[in-house]
Amino acid sequence: MGLRSKLSRKFKVTQNGNSVYFGNIGGFTLPTSGEISIMLSNLNVKVDDVVGINTTKFTYNASQNNAPPTLQMLQFRNSENVVTDRFSSASHGTVRLSAGDFQYNSSNFAMDYIEGNTVEFSYNLSSINKT
Repeated sequence: MGLRSKLSRKFKVTQNGNSVYFGNIGGFTLPTSGEISIMLSNLNVKVDDVVGINTTKFTYNASQNNAPPTLQMLQFRNSENVVTDRFSSASHGTVRLSAGDFQYNSSNFAMDYIEGNTVEFSYNLSSINKT
């Protein structure tokens, strides 16, 4: 990963609604208690000639589990249900994703799934030049 890509990523952490860190990724330890919100923004996104931004937000209660939720799979599919990165229009595409919240289980050295997650997905086409 190049320096430009690293510098274009921003990392914001809040604990119980209070900002505890804002800057580049690295050199920071996540809080181990309270309601944690992590916002990752990558300003260095370009697909073909379309410049965009990728923003990801994780929220979790570190007092109950010190591991943020994990995105495990993300697929874009066209109207024929074929995995692709090109669509004739937004209405011709679907997104499949799987995510989970896990907690380390020291008795069997594995990550156990924690039920009760909410996954939200949104997109914004406002930055695309429409002609």
